[in-house]
Amino acid sequence: MDRGGSRLGRIAFVLGAAASVALALLATHRVHSPASLRAVFAVWVLAPFALTGAALSRSAAWPPAVRRTVAAVAAIGGPASAVAYGIVALGPARPRAPVFVLLPPLSALVAAIAVLIAVVVARRRT
Repeated sequence: MDRGGSRLGRIAFVLGAAASVALALLATHRVHSPASLRAVFAVWVLAPFALTGAALSRSAAWPPAVRRTVAAVAAIGGPASAVAYGIVALGPARPRAPVFVLLPPLSALVAAIAVLIAVVVARRRT
């Protein structure tokens, strides 16, 4: 990814993370969840973004293919998560909790698989 694309991807990632947490908080507010549960959901939803952000910050020393993969995961995953949370949080009268419970570990798993594939491919090329 070029420098401008990387910057745009990081912006999309940060906005996706912020929107995802805001939508999780909105959904938990709509069902009158206690504040402690709201906080737990916010941290849970934010966790995959924190892992991806850590990978982005450490990726400078990684092979170019791995850096591009991490950047693509961030650029696509952030907005995609926000859209998924938005559909659930703003949809029916009672948001469905399973989406907020299952999407964070699934998105982290997909990101990890994508990066591992990129690492394997990069090692085979060297």
